Amino acid sequence: GVLVVDDIAKTQTPYARISTLTTIAELVYSHYCISHLSGTNFEIRGFNGAALVNIQPILLKEVVKSSEWEASMMDKSIRYYHLYRPQEPNPMPPKLTLDWGIDTVHVETPDLKGKLADRLKSIGEVQWGLSRIKEHISDLLAASASLDKRREVNQSDYKLLIKLLAPLRVESLVTDKRELETQRYLASNQLAILTQFVTYGSFTLRQLARDYHLSQSQCYKIMSRYTKEWEIVSKTPTTYAPTDELRDRLKGVKL
Repeated sequence: GVLVVDDIAKTQTPYARISTLTTIAELVYSHYCISHLSGTNFEIRGFNGAALVNIQPILLKEVVKSSEWEASMMDKSIRYYHLYRPQEPNPMPPKLTLDWGIDTVHVETPDLKGKLADRLKSIGEVQWGLSRIKEHISDLLAASASLDKRREVNQSDYKLLIKLLAPLRVESLVTDKRELETQRYLASNQLAILTQFVTYGSFTLRQLARDYHLSQSQCYKIMSRYTKEWEIVSKTPTTYAPTDELRDRLKGVKL
């Protein structure tokens, strides 16, 4: 099964959001969770499924800064940064009929050797520790094979995952921390600007001001902080594009 949280913002306090995300990460990874709070006790055991949680950047920023992020969430989750700004209303979900294939327990564990495996590991390094890289990539490869009703992983699974997981690299562009063991920060301005570029290509100052409901002068001041990453390529209207340095960093992302 799949547990879907359409918008974590509906969980109304920072404490509740962080607790919810920590619990979901533990539930999916360990297949159980136990909570004993004042007046409330519950246990979930034998959960074998996935969870999808949508979170907006302004809320992700507070979650990333929490100690629970590094301690409980990072290694047990996949962060996929959807950077395309919607242009049209989409009131209805897509109509899909899925064939779930065979159970993943029937797929042989891949050995994770060779150039394709190394490429997958380099993507995983952005989000997970070394042991979790092997664990998560093995599970994802097995899932790909099982959807195709195969009992062995082959090169097509590696190639598919390299394509699907490439956007995970975005995290290396938009998160940072100042010490080895301390809280992490989401660079929300860089994430917002990157969203503009992914949506429009080279984007104008007017588009940036409109989408974030700011004055053009304020947006110009913000963009002036990031001249190493973004340069003005036209003045009529004022238009921004990535610098050569940023383009080099974006090559492996393939958004």
